[in-house]
Amino acid sequence: MPRSPGGVRATFKFLAISVSLPTLVYTGAVALNGFAQPTWMEDFGFSQNTSVREKAGLRTIACIATLGLWKLWDGVYGCIGTQLAPIGVGEKPQLVKTGPYGYVRHPTYSLVLVQELLFSVMFWSWIPLAACGVIAIAFAVKIPVEEQKLLEDPRIGPAFKEYKSQVTSRILPGVW
Repeated sequence: MPRSPGGVRATFKFLAISVSLPTLVYTGAVALNGFAQPTWMEDFGFSQNTSVREKAGLRTIACIATLGLWKLWDGVYGCIGTQLAPIGVGEKPQLVKTGPYGYVRHPTYSLVLVQELLFSVMFWSWIPLAACGVIAIAFAVKIPVEEQKLLEDPRIGPAFKEYKSQVTSRILPGVW
């Protein structure tokens, strides 16, 4: 597989850090504070007018939704199989159009954004929402580069061009 340009690799690393950083910061800060949320973290929290019971309910729903999201991840990876590549085209490319790929061209990215939204509720914090914005910007940079590589590849380019005309949404059906 050809190597990606340095800027694209940097975008991919930045994306990976953006996705994992809120979880690592929250988990580490809580563990270092005797498993209680630190005061500075509460400053980034949502409304303090919400009762403990309501927060617990919303956090529980977000945790259960995350378990459901894992099932969706399994489904996406089951569809894509050996075609998974960070950026570029694999040695034996095949276009995946089944399952979630029939609705959006980048369902893994959709799941990342949904997970960040769930993290904001689970952690009761604005930090994952900010990360979600950063990740969306990274996707806006990364996706056109990925798709251009697919279009330029003579083995899969024509099929991908047709697929793009059939599945017009990149991440959010009917929106983006």
